[in-house]
Amino acid sequence: MSNFSDKETIVALATARATSGVAIIRISGKQSLHIVQKLTKKKHFKPRFAYLCKIHQYANATPFINSDEEIVLDEVLVIYFQAPKSMTGEDIIEIQCHGSIPIIDHIIHLITLFPQTRLARAGEFSERAFINQKLDLVQAESLMSFIAAKSIKQAKAAYSNLSGLYSKEISIVSEKLTDLRVLVESSLDFSSEDIELIEYVELSKLLISLKYDIQNLYLKTKDNISINQDIKILILGLPNAGKSSLFNSVSGDDFAIVTPNEGTTRDLLYKTQNIDGCNFELIDTAGLRSSYDDIEKEGIKRALEMSANSDFILWVHNWHATPNKNDIYKDLIKYLDSDSLDKTIVVASQIDKIEVLSEPVETFIENDNGNLKIPMIMISSKREKDINCLKNYISNNILNRTSGTFSAHPRYLDSLSKTLSYIEDAIYKADNDILMELIAEDLIKARESIGAIVGELHNEELLGSIFSSFCIGK
Repeated sequence: MSNFSDKETIVALATARATSGVAIIRISGKQSLHIVQKLTKKKHFKPRFAYLCKIHQYANATPFINSDEEIVLDEVLVIYFQAPKSMTGEDIIEIQCHGSIPIIDHIIHLITLFPQTRLARAGEFSERAFINQKLDLVQAESLMSFIAAKSIKQAKAAYSNLSGLYSKEISIVSEKLTDLRVLVESSLDFSSEDIELIEYVELSKLLISLKYDIQNLYLKTKDNISINQDIKILILGLPNAGKSSLFNSVSGDDFAIVTPNEGTTRDLLYKTQNIDGCNFELIDTAGLRSSYDDIEKEGIKRALEMSANSDFILWVHNWHATPNKNDIYKDLIKYLDSDSLDKTIVVASQIDKIEVLSEPVETFIENDNGNLKIPMIMISSKREKDINCLKNYISNNILNRTSGTFSAHPRYLDSLSKTLSYIEDAIYKADNDILMELIAEDLIKARESIGAIVGELHNEELLGSIFSSFCIGK
């Protein structure tokens, strides 16, 4: 990422580069107003008002055009956002032109002919907004997450960050760190006068309280990282239980081969499905059993390995063949560990073959001690109303068990982990009456670590990595 220069004006297409009714060209920098005044032959633009103008190409308007003939390229809407009340904190011009690619390209070309004006790099508008303190690093990342959201839930979580929800959480902890550091450094300032402003015991209590706050924020952040990813639902069960039929019915596509023969599915099959505004990745698997076939054995191995990496498991059981909860329970504990059982929902399938079960039934399976309770729904994959019922069941039992109040990224956890480490070092020093100077140093490092999340301290490599992933024009 090259060094930022406020002398350079940048331009880019802010909408998709495709033939369309309307396209938006965005200009940011000191030259923005001058450029549009020249191109439109209009002198006065009141901020935040839309003006219908003609874009001209002629000798006096644009340098290096050696023709006195005036050409009107397009009739456009122009909006002027005056600094600092703009996205980037600089003067911004937005030109809404017709979505003809040759016209778009030519207008942008004309703009770049002005001195100290160039095409914007990917994410440079957001980068300038960050540098000019119009948004912090968390909000900048959330802007990209919002644009790239594949579901309503992801979009809502990203918007929460964009409006400052997570940054506020960081700010609360940061302020507590700063206050504690000031308290410690005040004790150091008055140490020559034999005035102890804070005792080690009291300091330790304050540090422990702060540690709990950071741990809670860490756990909350960890819970919300998955919101940017599809929720993985693994479909498991014995051969011919109806796994592939369920996979096809929920996804609405005959993607998996279904036959009466056992062992038809050998590999993992993936399909994305949106349920109640949230994206799920459905994964069909090989039937679980003892097998001497090398290919089938590999498929079973992959299915069981995926159980540890999935968010939830739908255990499919052929209720028509074996209408017994005890048999289901025995199969579950044979193939799944306790962590996998905690995220399992049993789907008793093929109830359409049982006359007394014409409607879906919600129930549960539990062990003899009653300390394990696994939800269960009885359906037929052939009936649309049953599949809709299952989707509602997934929405109520899975979506409600997943977090998603804000959008989080793995680097936040790394910074919070470092912050926790420095606080734990400070607690050890306070408990052992080690020099206050060293505790103050730990608090400084902790403050820097948590501040890095919102970009208070940053390096070029980090900013380059974040903003280069943005689209051009954003």
